Parts: sequence; structure tokens; C-alpha cells
Amino acid sequence: MSEFHDVTLDNVSQKAAALSQRYCLRLNTVAGEKACSLSDKMCVRVTITADTILFNNSTADFKVREFIFTDRDYNVLSKFELKTDEPWLVSAVVPYKNFYIVCYIDTKPKPALYLADIYSDTFNREGELAEIIPFFKDRQIAFAVSDTAGGIFFLEAYTGMLHYMADDGQITSYNGNFMIPNHASFFNGSLYIADIHKVLELRETSNIIAFKDGVFHETGILGGCIEGCDKLNCFFVTSSFAEKILRKYDYENNLIFEKNFDYEQNVITPRAIGVNKNHLIIIDGRPYIYDIF
Repeated sequence: MSEFHDVTLDNVSQKAAALSQRYCLRLNTVAGEKACSLSDKMCVRVTITADTILFNNSTADFKVREFIFTDRDYNVLSKFELKTDEPWLVSAVVPYKNFYIVCYIDTKPKPALYLADIYSDTFNREGELAEIIPFFKDRQIAFAVSDTAGGIFFLEAYTGMLHYMADDGQITSYNGNFMIPNHASFFNGSLYIADIHKVLELRETSNIIAFKDGVFHETGILGGCIEGCDKLNCFFVTSSFAEKILRKYDYENNLIFEKNFDYEQNVITPRAIGVNKNHLIIIDGRPYIYDIF
């Protein structure tokens, strides 16, 4: 009898729940429609902090410069018009003290310039990042992202330099093997960097680099955006370079599954992603929201 004792409804339910948590990716139409109702404009990027979600709804024709802050339940907190030359090319928005660090691209020069400014909490421009923190004078910051210790990583374009500013303001620099960081995310105690240069110029099959304890590591993973989920000990990677695929990996870089949107009812190109509690937000002109557990 003991052989059959473990085969109970409770055990089956527990196993089913574990499998669902591991593999679940279900379109949440209710949350998706709520996020879409925030604006009738195109969404190009999403940024998630501890308390807020920032949707960048700016347009390439410069006519719309709309930034919308919501809480983690997609309720609007505030809306701002961002005063940069090309707000739709903002790559990162990072809280810093009572300010925000905003990284963006100026495409008029060739090659493009990567710039960083300081904005107030009401999104008034206070000046260039280098005017507030002189260390960054003449440095092209392509992306910035916070860690869990109150510090901020700054990624330079073209030079491969990574700068870490601790909570006390001390800055440490590292020479990396990236050139044009398209996206970066901190999770699993590591910084993950998607270097678009390796895809566009070097034709590498892997372009995501991990940085931990002062050392850079190749991950063997290809993608444009990467976001972690500590609740599931996993991360999600999207690639829109030549495919419409979302991949899920565990924290050991083992592939759990991939979803090809070419074969889905909702054929979307996953251009940007964000993890919000039990939701994966995928941006393709509008937010699509999937339950991940």
C-alpha cells in the first residue's frame, strides 16, 4: 500500500503547481488591456523599479514625448513630457537620490552619441550627468542599471568600460568586452549585458555577457533584452534581431523553454520586456502581459 500512498490528489496538485510555475506563460488579457488603456500612443520601452513602472510612449516623429509612471498594478501615478531631442531613444531611467538618471541616444552625429542627463522627480531637466558627477565628463553612457545594494552600474559605449558607483558615491571601473550595450539587467547577484555590437558587426551567436565579482563571463546566450525573476530563479531573454522568440532560462543558464510568437495567435515581436511581480510585460507597440506563475 505504501507504494501507492504517495499518489494522492494533493501530491498530483503539488506536482502540477510546480510544473505550472516552471513552464507557465499565459496571456493575461485583463492586465494587458488595463496597461493598454494608459495611452493610445505607441510604447517603446518599459522600466520597472521597486515601486513603479515607467512606460515610454514617445514617438519617432518627436510629436509625442509621453512618459507614464504607474504603480505595480498599472494605476497611473503621473505623466511627464521628457525634454530630450529624441525621447523615444531613451534607453534607461534609473532613480538616483531625489533625481533620475536618464540615458539616451543622439543619432544625428555619426557614430551616434550616447548621453546621460539628470532629471528631477518631476522630470525637469537639471543638467548633464557630468555636471552633477564630474567623473562622467566626456564619457558616453549607453545604459545604467541599479543593483540590490543601492549602487548603480554605468556602461560606456564604444570603450567597453563598466563603472560601478556605490551607495556612498565611490566609483570603481572595469574594462569589459562589450561595445554597444543595448540593455542590461541585474539579478542573480550578477550584471547581464546585451551587447548589440556583437550581433550587428561581429556576427556572434552569443552576445550576452555576465559580470560578477569584478570578472566578465560569456553566457553563450543571444538576445536583445534580458530580465530576471528571483521568485522563479529564472530569467527571460527576447530576441528580435532575426526572430520573434522569448526564451526562459534557469539561473544556471539552462534553457527551460522557448516561445516562438510566429506560431502564436498573437504574432508579436518582443522588442522590450520587464518583469513585474508575477507578470512578464512584453512591448511591441503596446504592452502584452503574460502570467509567469
